[in-house]
Amino acid sequence: MPGKNRGTRIGGAKDVVRAQVERARARMDQRRADQKIRDRRVSAAVKQFATASAAVTAREEARDRQVIELQQQIQAAHAAAAAAITELRVQQRTALTLMKEQGQTDSDIAELLDLTTRQVRQLLVGSPRTSPGAEPSTKSGRPVAEPVDLRRETLTEESQSWA
Repeated sequence: MPGKNRGTRIGGAKDVVRAQVERARARMDQRRADQKIRDRRVSAAVKQFATASAAVTAREEARDRQVIELQQQIQAAHAAAAAAITELRVQQRTALTLMKEQGQTDSDIAELLDLTTRQVRQLLVGSPRTSPGAEPSTKSGRPVAEPVDLRRETLTEESQSWA
């Protein structure tokens, strides 16, 4: 009987080994399947990232184009306002000159228009700038007083007269 037990043990050991090998293969197959799933997910995430990166670049380029367009509009608005203000200053100077020709003094004009004498004189003598940053001057080449914001100066002088 010793031989019978031995064959059963050997046959049983083979079954144990075979079962162990099958379980190992099944685990390896499951690991490979899990790895494929992870690889697909990583690949999808990489694609999503690349798509978002391209969209970010496109949006930044669109923003930069819009900024350039807006800057051009701002420059055009500044130029149009400067031209209009220059023309209006000429009209103010013309009106003041007409008053002077009618015998009004600078003080009379200042009182009549609720301006300071200094503002009246600056408007009478001032010439519009020809380009941004250029120094205003007369035909003789002498510098001329810059046109002032009449509202700001009037407020300053009124507040000083109350003090």
